Amino acid sequence: MNPLLVVAAAVLSFLLCWGVIHLPLKDAPDGDRKTQKAPVPTAGGLGIAVAIAMVSAVFLLNAGFTFGELVARFVGQGDGAVLAVAVCVPILIGFFDDWRGMPALVKLVLLFGWCMGAVWAISDGTTPLETVAGFAVFAAMAFALFVLTNAANFMDGSNGLAVGCLAIMILALFGPLSLGQWCWDNCSRHFAAEYAVFLTVAIPSACLGFLAWNIPGRLYVGDTGALGLGAAFGLLSIRALDSWAPPQIMVWFVLTLALPFLVDVGMTLGLRSLQGKNILRAHTEHAYQGLIASGWRHWQVAWLWWGFTLFCAFSAYGGLYLQIQVASSPNAIGPSFWVFVALALTGAVIWTGHRFVLLKRVSAPG
Repeated sequence: MNPLLVVAAAVLSFLLCWGVIHLPLKDAPDGDRKTQKAPVPTAGGLGIAVAIAMVSAVFLLNAGFTFGELVARFVGQGDGAVLAVAVCVPILIGFFDDWRGMPALVKLVLLFGWCMGAVWAISDGTTPLETVAGFAVFAAMAFALFVLTNAANFMDGSNGLAVGCLAIMILALFGPLSLGQWCWDNCSRHFAAEYAVFLTVAIPSACLGFLAWNIPGRLYVGDTGALGLGAAFGLLSIRALDSWAPPQIMVWFVLTLALPFLVDVGMTLGLRSLQGKNILRAHTEHAYQGLIASGWRHWQVAWLWWGFTLFCAFSAYGGLYLQIQVASSPNAIGPSFWVFVALALTGAVIWTGHRFVLLKRVSAPG
């Protein structure tokens, strides 16, 4: 992997995001969820996406294959082409929403249809849907991809938070995807796997270029970037499920990485549902939004969630290491599972405690 390409991803993203700032795409305050004082340029995810496309083109051309071999390996191995093409769909959906606006229900239906199609393409049509077990696996993967993609969008309400966390989450997939390429005997190169590993480094690098504009509040990532990055994490996670350790172990690794998003989104939507509120309506009831409303600065909230994500990443690797050490055979109920459960319960307790303190402060007289 050429480190210059990784650096180029950050530089190109920074420059392209500067160009996006000058496009007539603005996120205007609405007095509800959008509380900024003035319209802010949005769709910064477009700069990230184009930067990744540019460095990917160079990566492909420098792969050491003739053009015919490159096409045969990239398309023939299936998942590499899916990673490159499928992620464009949520980016386009998000861009249309940033540009013209789109009803929430329509966007969700389109994304769910995309999730089913993407999972089917990744499985290369080999998932045995005629069996109960095969259909259950397919449905679970499609639902997980749908949740991860939309969770990124839900968490995109504080400068730097969602994109910074996603950069960490994607980078954390570098380990299992890299180990998945090892072979101890004569073996052929798996080009799609090499490309997936490259993306786990190039995408976080491109995110840094965007964050240089986003943290000061000069550019928002928009649905273009939130849905695109969420989809990239989801697709790479599916790729990682069958990369090294057994899928029934890796699933807890991936879910642990995503806990800073899943806990806040799950608890918030769960409470709104219990209260009879419309979960599709924009709101400001997430924990990170409560912190901002109570006086925290955006960068402070972002750093807190980055810390949560880093802790979950190290914990996920710790659980995976213990799982491999103690398990003589693949077993879903092991250290990786219990690390996930412990962190999920801890996150739920923290979320509930924060909610209680915040409500108490709001209802206090004076």
